Amino acid sequence: MRKETLSTEVLTDYRSKIDDIDNKLLSLLEERMKLVQEVAELKKSSHLSVIDFKREKSILDRLSYKGKGILPMVTLQNIYREILGASRSCQTAAMLPHEKEELPYFLPRLCLSIMENENEKVIDSLAFPGADLVEWRLDATSCPDVPGVLSRKEVPMICTNRNRETGGFFDGTEKERIDLLSQAALHGSDFIDIEYTEGVSELLDSFPSDTQIILSYHDFEKTPPEKDLFKLAEKMSSCGVFLIKIVTAARTPDDCLLMLRLIRFLREKGQEVIAFCMGPTGKWTRIGSLFLGAYLTYGASSPEKLAAPGQLTIPQIRHLLSMLC
Repeated sequence: MRKETLSTEVLTDYRSKIDDIDNKLLSLLEERMKLVQEVAELKKSSHLSVIDFKREKSILDRLSYKGKGILPMVTLQNIYREILGASRSCQTAAMLPHEKEELPYFLPRLCLSIMENENEKVIDSLAFPGADLVEWRLDATSCPDVPGVLSRKEVPMICTNRNRETGGFFDGTEKERIDLLSQAALHGSDFIDIEYTEGVSELLDSFPSDTQIILSYHDFEKTPPEKDLFKLAEKMSSCGVFLIKIVTAARTPDDCLLMLRLIRFLREKGQEVIAFCMGPTGKWTRIGSLFLGAYLTYGASSPEKLAAPGQLTIPQIRHLLSMLC
């Protein structure tokens, strides 16, 4: 290559050429995803699985052989693993039922849980593929820039701010905690998640009447007995909020079945609900709850970023739903 003096003009020219290549790459990736969606429709009609490991291996082997050595083989394979992962997410999304009537009560919504320390990392996560909503744990972010982050949202957002007593990280005063949630409501958060307490009604009245509230209850150690659980659910439902969320730790399979019965009980009363069990025993209820009418379920972006015991990733949930539907 001919050596050139690095001037502003030379650097601008090179960057312009790189930008042109990036634009072409983007167009080709979008064209690839369109073909992937068409393949998904064919797989759906033929009842075939999304994942074809032999096909993915053949792609990686072929491209590794075809590469000219400019990119290290491991780098080339990592790039294409990301592309193949995005293709799987695209296919599983395309293979889910499109109409609510196909399965009674079933309209799966997947919510990405974001627990990042930095605002920029939160923003980088907002467009994660396969997520229908995003939950931002304000308590996990150091000095959360509520207006700045919410101005960049691409899907509906849930904001919650848990203190230490409710399994969170917020160390400020109660007023400061609620002020952050009020700020989120003011700047366009679609839902505000508030932990249920006996005196929660006064707190609910402090938010604008059009605020979509998720009233939450978490038990990280056990699932309460049936009588206590259903009584709790009725108390929460009587608060008149849009959505109630009850999440408990499963010690036995019976805990899981109890939680699923709770979903049907609340749905038959016309109450929107999120309910499932945490931990290894309850992991399957995170997906099973959707089939009984749960409003949404939560997933992480990767196994390294799980927000709760037993949580799955968004791609895993999409894949499992594609096989079950």
